[in-house]
Amino acid sequence: SVRNTCADVSRPCEIPENAKPRHLTVSARCNGYASAWNNQTSMEGLSVLSIAVGTRRVGYVFIGDGQLCDWGLTVKSAKTKCDIAVFVQELISELQPNVVVSEKCDRACRKGNRTRALIGTIAEIASHNTVLDVSVSRPRRYKSKFEEATFLAEKYPEIAGYLPTRKRRFYEFEPRNMMLFEALALAEEAMQGPSNRLAAAMG
Repeated sequence: SVRNTCADVSRPCEIPENAKPRHLTVSARCNGYASAWNNQTSMEGLSVLSIAVGTRRVGYVFIGDGQLCDWGLTVKSAKTKCDIAVFVQELISELQPNVVVSEKCDRACRKGNRTRALIGTIAEIASHNTVLDVSVSRPRRYKSKFEEATFLAEKYPEIAGYLPTRKRRFYEFEPRNMMLFEALALAEEAMQGPSNRLAAAMG
């Protein structure tokens, strides 16, 4: 695996005891830049690293051949642009994805300036690697993030153990584990999006 899911979290991690361990399948990795998407018109068959950034936390998922292969949370890497740059480069070097997905910081983006800057660093690091850099708007097809996470947990049972037991109340902080599902939502949006999105990423 790439790293301990919450090794750098300063306070107790919100990972349930029955959560399944992360795993990385070598077969899900790509075998070469040109061969992976030569004449490609969709993201089918491409490996995707999706990274979501929130307030003082970063979550990522890695999907290969339609399977969720690896995921993780970090607090340390959400502190500065330098920290997240190192983290993202380590992920790209270790997982060797075809596509790196991040949130598009457009008018619809609800993130603050500091978080937007961190998100921009993801795209910047991706641009220095032989990967497709894809930015997508945060999908909002559900009444709440909890409903979205519930749907994604059913589709990707490997991560179901990280789903909060209930929807948070308005006065409660959002569980850190929700960043995993936000990263999944961004990956789904990229993979199921129109083929012109891939063409735009290829320039």
